[in-house]
Amino acid sequence: MKFCPYALRARLVLNAKGIPHDTVFIRLYENKPEWYLEINPNGKVPAILDNGKIVVESLDICNYLEEKYPENPLYPTDAAQKQRDQEILNNLGKFNILAFREFVISTEEKSDDEWIQFFNQKFEPIESELNSRGSVFIGGSKPGIVDYMIWPFMPNYWNISRKLNHELPFQENDIPLFRKWLHAMNEYPTCVELFNPPEKLWKLQQLMSQNAPLDYDNL
Repeated sequence: MKFCPYALRARLVLNAKGIPHDTVFIRLYENKPEWYLEINPNGKVPAILDNGKIVVESLDICNYLEEKYPENPLYPTDAAQKQRDQEILNNLGKFNILAFREFVISTEEKSDDEWIQFFNQKFEPIESELNSRGSVFIGGSKPGIVDYMIWPFMPNYWNISRKLNHELPFQENDIPLFRKWLHAMNEYPTCVELFNPPEKLWKLQQLMSQNAPLDYDNL
C-alpha cells in the first residue's frame, strides 16, 4: 500500500541497493484482493516474491535483500557497529517511531511548550544515537539500514502545523540533531523519489478517522 510506512521500508531498500523490481500497490483496508492472501495469508504489507520465494514482514524483507543482494551494503562493515545497528533494529520501540502518528491522531489539548517537551522526550534516543556517532545519518556519511527503517514514519512531522493550525516554535536546542537528520533524509535522493507528501498522509488519516471510503488515487 503506497502510504504504508512498513511497505515504504522495503521500497527504500530496493531502491537504495539498486535492485530491479516491479511494485504492485493494493488496497489494504478495504476490498483487499483475494490473490494477495495467497501470497501473504495475514493480509499485511509488504511482501516480496523473488524467483518463487516469498518473504513477508518489513525487517525480514530488508535483511533478506541485504544478504542476497550485497551490492550497495546498508549495514556497516565494522562488526561492532553492525551489531549495534542490529540491536537497534531489534528494539526500535525505544526510538518511538510512531510518535508523530500518535500526535496527529491525539485528541489531547496541550500547550506549545508541552508538545515540544513531548517531542523532545520521544526523540531523545535518536538524538543521543546521532550524537554518539557524530554524523548526520545514523549510517554515517549516507543513510544506512537504521535510517531507512525509521524515516518512513517521519513525514507527519510536516503535519504538525496542520494539526495545530500553526508552527511549533522549536528552539535551536530542541532535538537539533534529530531535526537536521530529518531534513537531510528528506533531501536524500532515495527518499525524495519515494516521499509521500504529508498533505496526502493528512487527508488519508482524516478519512480513516471518519471511516470514510479511501480513494488512494485522489488524495
